[in-house]
Amino acid sequence: MGSDLLFTLPLVIWVVIAIAAGIGMVRVLTSWLHVDEHGFRLRSLARRTVEAQWGEVGRVIAVRDIQRGSAAAEMLDAPDTAYDGVYVLSREDQRLIAVSSRFFGQRAQETVLRRARECGVQVDHIEAISTQDLLTRAPGVLTFADRHPNLILVIPACLYIAHNVLTFAVWGL
Repeated sequence: MGSDLLFTLPLVIWVVIAIAAGIGMVRVLTSWLHVDEHGFRLRSLARRTVEAQWGEVGRVIAVRDIQRGSAAAEMLDAPDTAYDGVYVLSREDQRLIAVSSRFFGQRAQETVLRRARECGVQVDHIEAISTQDLLTRAPGVLTFADRHPNLILVIPACLYIAHNVLTFAVWGL
């Protein structure tokens, strides 16, 4: 180990994947959203703080059901009373934050919508929409992972298989 790069490569790849997964988990698990009458602040470890006043917000889009056309993504559906996503957009229609019921809960979504209405921010409610139609209405609202949930599920499986093949080829186990 260490003296032969090819022999050490499977271990290095495993460590890099473990660190990336750890950072991803810490980022999600430590997310903290504070919403008040002045604005909002989203903090987390391994993430830059997103902070804005309600005067800087252009509009809020609350989508009850995003039809992704993917069975895997639909299995993660939120409760019927929650929104798939509440997206807070700047005046330039850039996404500031996305308040998902899966990460923050229904109460956080309701608080964002209530505070936005109180501060005179335009709130658009959409019952059901496809990802393409949502991207047409607000181009920057969905991330790559939001647009391609099946691909996000396939990538870790492919990485796992490729790493095992490399490990068995190099170490001969």
